[in-house]
Amino acid sequence: MFFRHALVATTAFLSVSTALPAVEHSPSSHLLSLRDDTQCGPRSAYYVCYLNHFRGCCSVDPCALEAGCPDNNHHSHPNDHSFNLSAAEEVRPVCSPSGTQIFQPQMEIIFPTDPAVDSITTANLNLSRSATTQWNQLMSFNLPSEARQCTIGWTIPARRNFTAGSNALVRVIEHLAPGNSTRIGAADFSFWPDTPGPHEALVGTTACKEHLQFQLILEHRDTVFMEQNERTGWWVRYTC
Repeated sequence: MFFRHALVATTAFLSVSTALPAVEHSPSSHLLSLRDDTQCGPRSAYYVCYLNHFRGCCSVDPCALEAGCPDNNHHSHPNDHSFNLSAAEEVRPVCSPSGTQIFQPQMEIIFPTDPAVDSITTANLNLSRSATTQWNQLMSFNLPSEARQCTIGWTIPARRNFTAGSNALVRVIEHLAPGNSTRIGAADFSFWPDTPGPHEALVGTTACKEHLQFQLILEHRDTVFMEQNERTGWWVRYTC
């Protein structure tokens, strides 16, 4: 819905980026990077299934299906978004009792200190706060209606593109309805970019629904950038 504003948003971004605090690896250099080829297209999400070992993009939850994603039956690679959506939509979404984990949420940067600036879509986690400017993000997941026991968290593998300062605490606020929000937890990214090896952090739990939306806000003046892909970044885990 934001693509028609791409040129205006890009110009606006360039006008505010100079006011951000100076860091060794500025997150602005990553903001408008190309989407990773593992990013999922419209009407699909990235799934990691424990039952059938499926890993990839799918228009339905494939984790309880023995053959994996039904989209592949239409001669399409899981990351190829040109499959026949009308045929895929005939399959009723299902959940896996053994658990499903979805990475790569929809991410949108908003500018609360300058409401006139259009929001910008990006695949990555990209937050910043200084004395004069602030970047927050909206993070959204689409789930099947049968999803239960939703847990929110983030993961970093041993190899990642990740920068954060020493005061990078991020509040996670769920949007329940217009004018109705609640804090479900916080993610402290401080010093984690310099910590070797993989790591997984749980942030909080929430009632599952088909569309989950959260606002991510830096508590203090700092910056956080994390390149997200099929095994890195924010995720939601649920069962049925």
